[in-house]
Amino acid sequence: MLRSSAPPDFLESAHEWRRLFSEVWGTFLLVVVAAGAGVVGALSGGTITLSMKVAAPGMMVMAIIYFMGAVGGAHPNPAVTLAFAARRNFPWNRVPGYIAAQFVGSMAAACFLWAMFGTVGLLGATKPGLAISDFKALIMEVLLTTGLVGTILGTASGARNIGSNGALAIGGYIARQRVAARAIARRCPLRRSAS
Repeated sequence: MLRSSAPPDFLESAHEWRRLFSEVWGTFLLVVVAAGAGVVGALSGGTITLSMKVAAPGMMVMAIIYFMGAVGGAHPNPAVTLAFAARRNFPWNRVPGYIAAQFVGSMAAACFLWAMFGTVGLLGATKPGLAISDFKALIMEVLLTTGLVGTILGTASGARNIGSNGALAIGGYIARQRVAARAIARRCPLRRSAS
């Protein structure tokens, strides 16, 4: 018979390795799914629809919140880590470790995609369209990230994303923000490199 066990105390320093591992793993999974959608979309010749590409990262974030939220907080985004620290729900001395873990997870995911598929689909990178300047793209990114952080802070339990309300709200917001961002890029042809 399986015994239920309580998650480790979020503030207990002896469990820091678990928290950092959960951030590496969660970030890895999110980047593989989010960037991988573009890669697989390019490989599939269009059988991966825009709806699939925008829904997949939101669904992955929901899963990450459900299975890792109680351990590490499930914030595989440095903006979220910084927001929790600024709100004083998260100790500032943990911020560098979390951001390093997020960096390692994202780089490992990019290397994994590159090793598996090469640079197909720009390796999942997004580029603003011709009609969108880099400054406008930055403003859009700041706006969408601010909305994400607001959604997370409004549904989180302390410094952790846990529970169905947070998972649904955050996953839904991510899917919705990707629809908005993709709609802008889709209407504008990709920039061509000057080579």
